[in-house]
Amino acid sequence: MAENAKSSDGSSTTGVIVTCLYLVAGLAAAAGILISVAWILQTPRDERGALQVWAYAAGSFMSGLIAACGLWAAAWLIRQREESAFAQRRMLRVLMNLNRKDEDALEIAPAAQPVGDMPQSAEGDMMPQLLRQLSELNANVLLTEDERREKRRKAISKQADDLSRDIESALLDRRFDDAGELVHRLRDIVPDHERLGVFHQQVEAGQEEQVRELISGQVKHAGDLMSVSKFEEARQVAEHLRRSYPHSREADELLSRVQREAATFHAEKRHRLYAVIQENSQARQWKQALAGAHKLLETYAKSEEAEKIRSMMPTLVDNARIQEVREIRDRIVDLMERHRYAEAVQLAHQVVDNYPETTAAEELRVQIPRLQELAYVRKNNKP
Repeated sequence: MAENAKSSDGSSTTGVIVTCLYLVAGLAAAAGILISVAWILQTPRDERGALQVWAYAAGSFMSGLIAACGLWAAAWLIRQREESAFAQRRMLRVLMNLNRKDEDALEIAPAAQPVGDMPQSAEGDMMPQLLRQLSELNANVLLTEDERREKRRKAISKQADDLSRDIESALLDRRFDDAGELVHRLRDIVPDHERLGVFHQQVEAGQEEQVRELISGQVKHAGDLMSVSKFEEARQVAEHLRRSYPHSREADELLSRVQREAATFHAEKRHRLYAVIQENSQARQWKQALAGAHKLLETYAKSEEAEKIRSMMPTLVDNARIQEVREIRDRIVDLMERHRYAEAVQLAHQVVDNYPETTAAEELRVQIPRLQELAYVRKNNKP
């Protein structure tokens, strides 16, 4: 039915082309006639001019006639070619149907391309196919029923042998999916083939081995990532593997392992950070302790250690500010001892501006005028 629809589509397209050519041919002939009449109506009175106009009229008429004849001839040739191709397709279809019925739906000869799917460019190859089908049909008609059954048996046996060789080749090349498709084709042709069960087992075993190798490779890849502390990437590998093989025990174990080792790693890291903060606090290294506290709060904000650090933050901040002021004050004293008063004034202003509530800031407010005076004297007395 689909083939008939395709054939009718092609015929209707050709009919439209032929009709258009006929119309254009008629228009060309009519145009030639009208132009000739127009020239004749303009015939002058002098004899020489009249002959020239009549020549133009005759030329216009002949041009329109020649164009119309050419277009009509092209339309006729297209219609004849389409009718010939349609007849060949119809005959080939009938012969193929007869051949199928004669061979119980088994094509002994090489399968011809379906007529409905045949492109227009392949119409030239239709006659050889037609001759092959005629020859095959003729040979089948001359055979007895026993000879036909024997021929059919040999054809099936040959197809089964070819498929068996293709399956063996696919198994050797570890193309187990292709081998599985070939096994299905062999089962459709010879459901009780003696090697069908063996092939099926080999395909299943090969596919299972491929899956095991793939899972093993992904497990190793995840382990390599965890060895360099890339637990997030390892988790993504494990989750993708579990989605791909939801019934795989190895995939479940890998995801559990990644989660377990990631939790252990982060717990140890939190403990180390908290221990370093405690050590710096006991050593009165308040600035280092405050930096570690900020890092722990940023990385593990919801952990137990973070809650403890939050309660310590006011003390850490105050002590770190005091430590910073003392360090700046020590630098000011060092600069004064080396008579670098201008730099000492700058640092003193920094303490007063940034830490105005500290005792050091109060002391420096009193000392700044003296430092400025010394800096002025030092600058003017400098050789």
